[in-house]
Amino acid sequence: MKKMIQMLLTSVILIGFFSMIVGADERASPIQSSVEPTDGIQKDLKENITARASYAGDGTENNPYQVSNISDLKSALKANAASGNTLYIQLTADIAYTDSDLTIAVSKNTVLDGANHYILYKAPSSWPSYDASHFVTAANNLNITFKNLKYGNATYPNSSYYGILRVLNSNINFVLENIDYNTVKGSQPFWGNSNPSNTLTFKGTNSFRTDGDVDGGEFVEGFTTLNFADDSKTTVYNDSTNSDAVFWCAKQKVNIGKNATLEITTSKEYLFYNDDDVTINVQEKGQFTCKFIKGKNYTASKAELRSDGSWGNGTITMNFAKDSIGCFRTEKDAFTGTSRNYPTINATSPNYILFEATPTNKSVISGITPKFVRKDTDGYNYPIDYLTTSGQKHFVTNVSGTQNVSASNIQNGYSLVYARASQMTGLAATPKVGVDLSEIDAQVKKGASSSFSSGRVSYKLAKNKLYSGNDVTLGEAQNSIDKATSAEGVLESPVINITSDVSKESTYVFQNLLAQTYYLYSKIGEQRASASGYIFDSPWVEEVVAVQPLIAVTLPDSIDFTSSLAGEFGKSNNLQNYVAVNHGNVPVNVDLKTIASNTGCSPDVSLVDQFDNETEKLVLKLTAENTASGEDVTWSPLLEGKPIPSNPIKLDPFWETSHQASLYVNGKQSVPLGAGLKAVSYKLAVEVKQVTR
Repeated sequence: MKKMIQMLLTSVILIGFFSMIVGADERASPIQSSVEPTDGIQKDLKENITARASYAGDGTENNPYQVSNISDLKSALKANAASGNTLYIQLTADIAYTDSDLTIAVSKNTVLDGANHYILYKAPSSWPSYDASHFVTAANNLNITFKNLKYGNATYPNSSYYGILRVLNSNINFVLENIDYNTVKGSQPFWGNSNPSNTLTFKGTNSFRTDGDVDGGEFVEGFTTLNFADDSKTTVYNDSTNSDAVFWCAKQKVNIGKNATLEITTSKEYLFYNDDDVTINVQEKGQFTCKFIKGKNYTASKAELRSDGSWGNGTITMNFAKDSIGCFRTEKDAFTGTSRNYPTINATSPNYILFEATPTNKSVISGITPKFVRKDTDGYNYPIDYLTTSGQKHFVTNVSGTQNVSASNIQNGYSLVYARASQMTGLAATPKVGVDLSEIDAQVKKGASSSFSSGRVSYKLAKNKLYSGNDVTLGEAQNSIDKATSAEGVLESPVINITSDVSKESTYVFQNLLAQTYYLYSKIGEQRASASGYIFDSPWVEEVVAVQPLIAVTLPDSIDFTSSLAGEFGKSNNLQNYVAVNHGNVPVNVDLKTIASNTGCSPDVSLVDQFDNETEKLVLKLTAENTASGEDVTWSPLLEGKPIPSNPIKLDPFWETSHQASLYVNGKQSVPLGAGLKAVSYKLAVEVKQVTR
């Protein structure tokens, strides 16, 4: 908005201009009169006839006027509208105009299709008309569409402070579709007369860049209602002089449609210059982003969402619908403003709403206290997290109702986010037990967010429950799980990075598990575009998994050896290397109970517990030696038909180095009766029991 003196001058100009303003519906109906037309009207009719003869088309939607120069465009705009009260014009070439062409009136329902051509202002080298009306409305009740048009190029980069079309009337619906606007001087794209009945609507893909130091302005001045249509994408770069804000008008409403995007980069002090209420409505999957930068043309350092004049009691309210996004960033000072300018943010299942400052030594909301009001009951958690130089931290685990956030609440962090937490809807935990196998296969089957494509999956496997009570969803339970370590019984805490598909990439196998009941906890953390530095974690979910015991020990059923001629014998006399191996998932005790001679055992040898001068007597022992620790046990005496004193050896589960033992017989032999060594063979009866803790 220009200075007040300029507004007064504009009012004077409008009074002079009023005589040319008539209603569109009046122009649509022929005037019934017996009075002969005046010379002026005759002249207009002749111009119409001449205009229609100089370019192709009949002004209808299927056959628009085809114009290639400013003279034809002016004539076509004066032509009578065909049935339906809409005039259709299409450019067939780039069009340039000069000061002699200014105040080009649009007085009918009009669709101007640029067909990707330029409309360019050939400004004179002296006294250019950057502060004049180039195109203007000249009637009430109009629907006007400009589409597929470009403004500003390297040769002619300038335009008018009063924009693409100066709107001077009421009930004007001005639609912009696929506009590329890149100007330097006289660079304000839109100027309206602040009539609340007028609307400005953006469709398709639009880009507006205003980057100059002469007769700049806001992005939009004087429109109370701005609509960014469903699926549209509009980018705005606003670094120009002569105004302090991006938007200016009383009681302004900016509506972002479903799946629409409005991305603003500005050097201005304010997003809105307005002492009345301001409203931003972002519909489902819509995105509103605003970034305050240090400009080369406009150099003020403040960053405020709304100006706070000395009059009025206006507020700023933002309404974010399901899956919508709001981003407010500043490279200038931290966000500031009086209490009337603290935004009220009504959140109904948004994706996230972010405030962020760079560099990271700034306190992003040092001058404002946003108020978040949760409106949904969708079953998700909506935490408020923040970033400091030491990383991500939590302020509120799950917002319920209203939550004010001050700088002190977030330790003067440089970033603040209200976000929908991820949610896990399926966790599979499958125990598998077999020979040399004891594991739990974990996998996130499904994340609630269909857009989840990158982030992480966290697991914690514990031998006991990691929280008190019976409800894992409570905040106290979640915090307890978050903090739990090995001291609380956590056995393993793997984190898996996800790059594309959480279901496929989240598989993790917890191996070598003792038979018992386990508590498996998992959460997914999602990374989201434009919110770098954050991981949006789901709540922990819990699965209780029982790994069943398996006793599986392999050991010899008989031992064969040769007796010595006389005296002691040991491991070297055993005909094989005998081992007992635990292949199960529990520690076991192996205990020899009895022995009995096999068919091939020499009948000349008999077992005794001791001997004096007897012949062919054998004092036999069986030793089991742990291959890892070297510890051993010996069963003795071994006598056929008699129980052997219990002396078990412990074998740990299969994954431990202490899970096996070597077996060998030893003892001593009395003097033999016959010549030569004797073959001795005994079968073993062994008891295997699980070690109880």
